Amino acid sequence: MDLFLYNPVAGNGRAARIAPKAENLLKRRGVKIRTVASERPGHAEEISRGAADAGVETIYVLGGDGTVKEAARGVFRSQTALALLPAGTGNDFVKSLGIPPRWESALDYALEHDPIEVDAGLVNDRLFVNECGAGFDTVTLEYTLLSKRFVRGKPAYLYGVIRAILDNKPVELTITREAGETETRSLTLFGAANGGVIGGGIPVAPLADARDGLLDVVTIPAMTRRQMIPALRLLLKGRVMNVRGAEMFRCREITIRGKGLRLNIDGEIVSQDAATFKIVPKALKIRA
Repeated sequence: MDLFLYNPVAGNGRAARIAPKAENLLKRRGVKIRTVASERPGHAEEISRGAADAGVETIYVLGGDGTVKEAARGVFRSQTALALLPAGTGNDFVKSLGIPPRWESALDYALEHDPIEVDAGLVNDRLFVNECGAGFDTVTLEYTLLSKRFVRGKPAYLYGVIRAILDNKPVELTITREAGETETRSLTLFGAANGGVIGGGIPVAPLADARDGLLDVVTIPAMTRRQMIPALRLLLKGRVMNVRGAEMFRCREITIRGKGLRLNIDGEIVSQDAATFKIVPKALKIRA
C-alpha cells in the first residue's frame, strides 16, 4: 500500500482543499493508499522516514517546496519513491524536474512514469533538494514569508523581490573551491543549485540538472539598486550569464564563510558563519 501525504497549510491552505480530490482521484485510478496529514514542521519528514523504513513503494506528496524537502529528508537514500503533486506557493523543485505544474496533471504524470534517480544536496549535512542561496536570495525569502500574511502566490514573491532591492546589502563571502583556491568577494547573490528554479519561477541556474552529479554555483557581484533592476530582468529570462560580472560553474563541493551569514535552504532560513555544500548523486527516487 502506498502513502498519500499532504500538508494542510501548504499554499495558504490550498493543499487542504485539494487533498480530498487528490485522494479520490488516486483511488479511482486504482492506487491503494493510506492518507496522512502533516501536523507540524518536521512531521512530513518523520512520516516519510517511517514509510521508507516500512518499505512503502511510493509516497504521493501534496504540498509545496517545504513539504517536498521534508519528505525527501525522510526517504533519503532509500528505495521509496516520491510522486510530487504541487500545491504550494512556488513549487520550484517540481518546475526544475519538468513535472506538470497542476496537481491533476502531475498525478497523471507520476502514474505514467517509473521512478528515476535524482541528486540531492547537503549543506553542513542538512539535506536540500533544490537550491541554497545567500544574499539577495535570502532577503527576498524573508520578505516573501512576511508578505504571506496578507497576500499569496506570485504577489508575495514580487513583494519580496521589491523589498530585497530596496534593502540591497551585499554579503562578504570567503569562497573555497574544490581544488582549494580561496577568494573573498562582495556579492549580491550566491547560489548553489541542484534544481535551477527559485522564487516561484526565477531560473537562477537555467542549466542545472538534478541528474548530473554536480552543483551549479552562481555568483553575482555587488551592485547598486539601479544596477539590480536590469539584472533582475535578465535573471527572469534565464540569462544570468548576461548579468555583468556573473559567474556560473559546476562542482561537487564548495565552502563559503561569512560573519553572520544567513542561508536560504529550500525556503528555510538558517544562520551560520560557514557552510559546505556537497552533491549526493542518485540520492532520491522521484516518479518523473
